[in-house]
Amino acid sequence: MLPKILTIILNYKNYEDTKECLESLLLVNYSNLKVAVVDNCSGDGSADKLAQEFPSFDHLSLTENYGFSGGNNRAIEKYLQDDFDYLFLLNNDTKVDKDIFAKFSQAIE
Repeated sequence: MLPKILTIILNYKNYEDTKECLESLLLVNYSNLKVAVVDNCSGDGSADKLAQEFPSFDHLSLTENYGFSGGNNRAIEKYLQDDFDYLFLLNNDTKVDKDIFAKFSQAIE
């Protein structure tokens, strides 16, 4: 069985980059992956727009901007009980290769 991986993408007023990142994640060839999009209190409508355009991903909207580490930490706290094997923090300005998680899990296992 494939290891269960959670990847967290933090958004803050950067709809375009986050959208491109999420589009690349839709093409990923890995069946045991959960994607969490965390909005760091953007207040610009990007959280709602991303949730509407990418309903297959989890979406978490924070009530204040906690910065990069604080936003990721809040997401980790929320998903910690979900019993993932691995956590993968991904910058929102990243486009991933379709095999990234297969290669990641193979290398780490």
